[in-house]
Amino acid sequence: MTQDEKPKALTAAQLREALTKRLTRKRTVLICDDAHRWSASLWYWLEDVLRAEGVLLLLVASPCPPKELFVKMPRIELPLIRDEDIRKLMMTEAESYGIQLAASEVAELQQRSGNNPALAKRVIRETVLGIAETATGDHYQYIDGTPFLIGLISLIGIIRFAGLGMGDKVLYVLGGIITLIAVTLRGLLYAANRGRRRL
Repeated sequence: MTQDEKPKALTAAQLREALTKRLTRKRTVLICDDAHRWSASLWYWLEDVLRAEGVLLLLVASPCPPKELFVKMPRIELPLIRDEDIRKLMMTEAESYGIQLAASEVAELQQRSGNNPALAKRVIRETVLGIAETATGDHYQYIDGTPFLIGLISLIGIIRFAGLGMGDKVLYVLGGIITLIAVTLRGLLYAANRGRRRL
């Protein structure tokens, strides 16, 4: 907030300037959460921050895009939280609400959390409120069907070349049309699913 008579939220430029003054201190750590969503102007500012002496920069992103500062900095990929740890967290959360859950119930509820601690706590709260029967569907740890689709496209392409080799124009044209439809469908599905990878 501004330090005048009528405090109001700082603008983006004022906030960057205030942070830059703070970053002159030794052993300063700047943590950037959701860094993959930051605008280009913030990336240019972060480039200047990296040039400052004694500043450590931590970029937290999921997924980690191969661009901007991400290609210039060391990368540490955090492993998924183990099922046992998620279940312990869920049992602790349940105990804080005064309920006891059997191991089988926790295992069943844990499947809905997608190994996300925030979702695991929410699943327990839903159980306490009696709305646990509805599946959350908030996580996206599903099987990737792209290899199967590519295999199907390859199979259709083989049919097309078989028609070409045997001189069957109907088979050749039909195989070409189906190949184009499959490639277009793959592109549409990929574009529709690209924005749904967060957990």
